[in-house]
Formats: sequence, C-alpha cells, structure tokens
Amino acid sequence: MSAAFRIIRHSAIYAGCVFCAGFALGVVRVLWLAPSFGPLGAVALELPIMLAISWAVSAALLRKSHGDWSRLQRLAMGGFAFVLLIAMELALGAALTGDGVAAFFARLSTLHGALGLAAQIAFGLIPWVQSLFAPQKP
Repeated sequence: MSAAFRIIRHSAIYAGCVFCAGFALGVVRVLWLAPSFGPLGAVALELPIMLAISWAVSAALLRKSHGDWSRLQRLAMGGFAFVLLIAMELALGAALTGDGVAAFFARLSTLHGALGLAAQIAFGLIPWVQSLFAPQKP
C-alpha cells in the first residue's frame, strides 16, 4: 500500500469514527447539557471526552497499521482528517437544517463555536502530537 493511500485511508477512518462519536455526544450536548449549562458550558463539558476519543482512535489506528509513520505523515493524516471532519459537519448541517457554509462560519463567530473549532484543530493535530511521545526511527 502506498504511503499516500495509507494516509488517506487512515484519515477517513479516523475522521469517520470521531464524527460518529461527535454526533452521538452532540445529541446529548444539545438535548440535555445545553439547556442546563448553556451552549458554552455544554461544549466545554463535551470537549475533553471528544479529545480523549480522538486520542484513542488515532493511537489504535496507528498501532494497528504496523507501519512506520513519520511525523510528516502523521501531520498529513491529521490534516486530511480535519478537512474530512469539517466537510462531514457541513454536509450534516445542510442535510438536517438546510444551513449552508455561511451559517457554519456564523456559528464559529460565537465563543462556543470558536471553542469547538479549536478542539477540531486539536483533533487534526493529535496524530502528530502522539509522534512526539513515540520513539522515532533514524
């Protein structure tokens, strides 16, 4: 399997798994947490769980791939996964609410939206950050 195909494949799996978890937790956030804690509090409660899930999924994928992943390949995997995650979020928003790109960016202008975007950027960086803790081959 070529390095590019491996990066794309793992990016898609990583983004898909985390998107599914985010969808499930998003239902909990919107229906139960937000009415009690407000939008910012609900996002702040959800983020550590989502980042822990992201860390675990990335680590499992990279461990199961039985390949040597360079830091640059991990960064590419996370970057492409980030793009896929944003695309899936836009598609879901359009399908469920009819919102377009403008509504997506309008949500980012709120504090809870900016916090969510920061977590999504962290999601994209997780595979690379994990490489900082893994021994590198010369």
